[in-house]
Amino acid sequence: MCAVKSLYTTDVADIEERLDKIKSTGYWYVNIHPIQFEERKIESPERCWEIVESCRVFLRGWDYPVINERERVFGEDWVQSGADFMGIVEIWRFYQSGQFIHYFSCLEDYRMKPDEYKSNKFDRALSFISTLYRVTEIFEFATRLALKNVLENGVSISIKLLGMKGRGLYEPERSVVWEYISDHDEIAVESNLSTINLIASSYNEAIDKALEIYSKFGLVSYPRSLLAEEQRRFLGR
Repeated sequence: MCAVKSLYTTDVADIEERLDKIKSTGYWYVNIHPIQFEERKIESPERCWEIVESCRVFLRGWDYPVINERERVFGEDWVQSGADFMGIVEIWRFYQSGQFIHYFSCLEDYRMKPDEYKSNKFDRALSFISTLYRVTEIFEFATRLALKNVLENGVSISIKLLGMKGRGLYEPERSVVWEYISDHDEIAVESNLSTINLIASSYNEAIDKALEIYSKFGLVSYPRSLLAEEQRRFLGR
């Protein structure tokens, strides 16, 4: 099994400040790692940076993960970067073992004001469509890592959303008004796949995980075909 590491194993002074800011809102935590642990699978931290740069996903106005050379830090066996602009607050680290750790704030908490929800029974939101997009980006990024032979012999993909209690599903751009509200402060979904299955079915798996997340808000019967069509439009950009 992979020896899962913590992002806190660093002497970089501002990491605590960035993590505190991320955790002051609702936020996501992503952990992607090979099933079998090999400490120096990738030859150097510099090569780790090259791999993330070549595998990043750019399907909307920013990339996943955000590649920011001004925040690039090399450690003993990892590279790290992040961002803090226009509500995009994140930090990620990629280890020579192939493990990728990513924390990022809920964009909705920066870009949507409480009065936008005045017709609903909640004052914090999670975008229905953006959630599908984000999970799709995560699985697409993992697939690209697999194609670089980083995730041989199987992969574990863990996604957690925190600060979700009392938060409602919302989609203002499409005039969708719901009363689906989370009773869970933490929502966790996980996939353990062979590398072949990840590459072959990552988009379907992303839809499965998005549906699991929606179910924690009480939305349990949304048509899968509509999500698949939305995902196809997103991937075709």
